[in-house]
Amino acid sequence: MRKSHCVACGINSLSWTEYMFDNTYLWAFVIVGISGVGVLVTCLTFLVGLPPHRLTWNVETTSPLLSEGSDSLDVSYRGQKLEAPCVVEVSLRNVGRKSISSSMFNEDRPMRFNFHVPILALTASSDSDYRIETAGNEVLIHPRTIRPGQNAKFTVLVNGNPDVTLKSPLVDVQTSISNREYGVDRNSIYGRSALLLLAVTTIATIAVSILVWVAR
Repeated sequence: MRKSHCVACGINSLSWTEYMFDNTYLWAFVIVGISGVGVLVTCLTFLVGLPPHRLTWNVETTSPLLSEGSDSLDVSYRGQKLEAPCVVEVSLRNVGRKSISSSMFNEDRPMRFNFHVPILALTASSDSDYRIETAGNEVLIHPRTIRPGQNAKFTVLVNGNPDVTLKSPLVDVQTSISNREYGVDRNSIYGRSALLLLAVTTIATIAVSILVWVAR
């Protein structure tokens, strides 16, 4: 192949293709650029996919203290014999992009978790900032600011087979049960999509790097 001299660019041009493959710095810049754009798009995909205000909750564990048909053991609480004692743990988490402020609790009303069986005691709470109390069959969580990613758990002792429901006073906040029992969560889909995009970008970057190395 005949080589020509490029006066304007000062390159003894083998050809533009050969120059491209021989320019290590140029390819390093291209590879870093592809990686950076991929990471940026991945982050934006994940963040845009998250709703601004969303709270999820879930019944983590339901642990009966007596097995069915057990006549050899009695359980009592403060002198009251319990027919079907059960320990229940419930969790809630802010999975949105923004904080859920205390002003979003309509008329300062609490969130009400109804267990539909008598609650005997609140036995544990993972976050002392939450003001939690019991009233009959319900656990009340009073207004407070819940930061993004913040979660809390509480445990109660009940007498009976619980069926937990939530009555939420939150305004402009999506509230739903976690995907552990009711199908795939939207945030899980966005998270997987973002990870898939990042994986594809990484594979493409590696492929380009290998092609450059082989071509040289």
